[in-house]
Amino acid sequence: MTSEADDTGKSQTFEIQIEGDNNDVTEHTCDDMSKPYVCTLCHKRFKGRDGLSYHRRIHSGEKPFQCDVCDKWFRHKGTLNLHKRVHTGVKPFACTVCDRRFAQKGTLSLHERVHSGDKPYPCTLCDKRFIRKESLNAHERMHNGEKPFLCTVCHKQFTSNGYLTIHTTKKHTVSESNLYLCNECDKSYSSRQHLFRHLNVHTARYKCTDCGKCCGSSGELVKHKRCHLGEKPFECRVCGKRFVDSCYLKVHARIHSREKPYKCHVCGRAFNTPGSLNTHIPVHSNGRPHHCPHCTKRFKRKHTLQLHICSHTGAEPYSCRHCSDRFMRRDLLRSHLLKLHNEGTWLTCDICRKKFSHREHLKNHQRTHSSRRPHQCLFCGKRFKRIGELRCHVRIHTDAKPYSCQHCSVGFRTYHNLKTHLLKSHNDGTWFTCNICPMKYVDRYKLKEHMDRHGGVKPYVCSECSKRFFTPHGLRRHHTAHSEFRQFSCSLCDRLFKHKETVVQHFKRCSAELRDISLTLRLAM
Repeated sequence: MTSEADDTGKSQTFEIQIEGDNNDVTEHTCDDMSKPYVCTLCHKRFKGRDGLSYHRRIHSGEKPFQCDVCDKWFRHKGTLNLHKRVHTGVKPFACTVCDRRFAQKGTLSLHERVHSGDKPYPCTLCDKRFIRKESLNAHERMHNGEKPFLCTVCHKQFTSNGYLTIHTTKKHTVSESNLYLCNECDKSYSSRQHLFRHLNVHTARYKCTDCGKCCGSSGELVKHKRCHLGEKPFECRVCGKRFVDSCYLKVHARIHSREKPYKCHVCGRAFNTPGSLNTHIPVHSNGRPHHCPHCTKRFKRKHTLQLHICSHTGAEPYSCRHCSDRFMRRDLLRSHLLKLHNEGTWLTCDICRKKFSHREHLKNHQRTHSSRRPHQCLFCGKRFKRIGELRCHVRIHTDAKPYSCQHCSVGFRTYHNLKTHLLKSHNDGTWFTCNICPMKYVDRYKLKEHMDRHGGVKPYVCSECSKRFFTPHGLRRHHTAHSEFRQFSCSLCDRLFKHKETVVQHFKRCSAELRDISLTLRLAM
């Protein structure tokens, strides 16, 4: 900053900009005397030459200070000294409330706001407040849709640099050399923060005093305890439904607004959540990149492969904390905890009050109450409630039989038909036997229907006349009594029928009558 006298005798102030190297100094008139040094690339202002010189390294990418332990480079010597504490484990700053220690004083100050509840950064568009300004900036981008952080590999955009780093590490740079491994189990993580969060589960740092569950963070523990207390502090303003977590409310609100922000880049179909989109994307891929090392079967999703491998190895990675039982899948463990140890929350159907231990099971059940059939066959136009039913139906047209018997090589369209064949023809498998009568069944669902008959339980109720039935098939058959629609026709006389069994019986009589008429005519001739 320099001052000179002009022709009128008044002093004039100049701003100093360093262009190119530190020796190229340009003077501009300026009224701000507090920060005279200006970056010519982003116009950020600084009080001294040193501050501007340090700042210029952001644009040039210069990192002159190297860590002698891990060879990582840094722009400033102070940042290098802070980084060295990662290797030495030195954490000189301790929290006076919970005794947690930190390597930096600034991190301690942010942590203390967790105890005090101080959130000095409010959002001007909603009522949300934040502990850190960076969190506020990332939150505001959700309102304006700005995604300034671009992945240089796949060109995907993100609202924060943290999300970009996680994406780059997971999708483009994940290898065995840069994974963080847990010493207690076989799990691995793409970032140190995720590993530390996982280690809290082993150390029982955030343990629920009601059920003994160990959470990864204090926030997770607070949300988990709401399940025991029945607290649902987040309410939908449209329908009044309440939720345990704000993220569940946010997803639910999209049902009312019909907002589907996650769009498939192949077919354009939109989804409420990124998880639904990720589940949908493999539908467009003909390849099955995940190969089973024990057999020739291949899978589109890694999770499906891991479940399949357990069927070969007999591994049961999910263990009950109350007893010695172990399970192959997480949903089976959750069902076990609910039924035997009364741990967790049942999910109840709003229509028939039937209870389920898993959200997907409840969704599948709720389709039985709905008349919506979104999946249509391209060959005959028949519609189905579930995509699995459509796949099985399409095999009738294509004559595909992907399930073959290992004993006699006979092919079957469904795994259930193969399982029935193995039991009845080769005695390979396990029957589900009734403990009241000698009846036995191929699967547990048929056995359950049979046991309901012994107990007189009729869970399926007609919405028209309140008549009850043992099976969903009986209810569907009964529904035709309230309708005049006749979908089955005889190919010989074009007579219409409501039920398939009726048209089959009629066809036999009709064809026999035609044979008798044909025989009578031949004899008359």
